[in-house]
Amino acid sequence: RQVPEQLKSFRLGYTIRTGRLFVLADDPQLGGKTIAWAISGREACRNNPDPDCLAARALGPLPPGVYSFTSDKDGRVSWGPKTKRMVAGIYLTKLWNREKFTSAQTAAILARGNIAIHVRLKGEMSEACLGLGPNGWAYVSSLIKDGRASGVNVYIDEPYPQIAETPPIV
Repeated sequence: RQVPEQLKSFRLGYTIRTGRLFVLADDPQLGGKTIAWAISGREACRNNPDPDCLAARALGPLPPGVYSFTSDKDGRVSWGPKTKRMVAGIYLTKLWNREKFTSAQTAAILARGNIAIHVRLKGEMSEACLGLGPNGWAYVSSLIKDGRASGVNVYIDEPYPQIAETPPIV
C-alpha cells in the first residue's frame, strides 16, 4: 500500500508475530499504516518470537530492535551474491527485549551481522530476513532507494493493535 507523498521520511516497522510491515511516523494519521506483509524465519521458527528461534542462525526470524541501512544511499539496494537477487541490507544497532534472552542467545543474535530485506521466491522460507512478495518488494525497495524509509524497527508484538489488520496466510 502506498505511503502518502507528503511523508518524506519515516521508519519502517515490522511485527514478528504477524509479519506486518508498516509506517512509523509522528503523524497519527499515517503512523501504523500497513505497507506490505512479509515472512521471517523458517519452519517452526517462521514469525515465531520464541527466544530459541530468535537465536537460531539458520532458522530464526529477524530479532526485535532498531536497524539501520547503509549510510551509502546509492548502495542501500544492491545485488546479494548469496541470495542471487536484489536485497536491502539492514544492520542491528540496538537489540530490544534483552531480558528475554540468555547470554548465549544474545551472543548468537548479535553475531548475525547484516540481515536482508528481499523478494521471497515461490515456496521459499526466509531465514533471519524479511521476505516480501514481488509487489511488496518492488514498492518497499523503492522507498529504501529513494531515501524515504530511513531504517527499520522490529517489534515482537503489534505496537498499533487498534489499526492492525488480520494477517493474510502467506
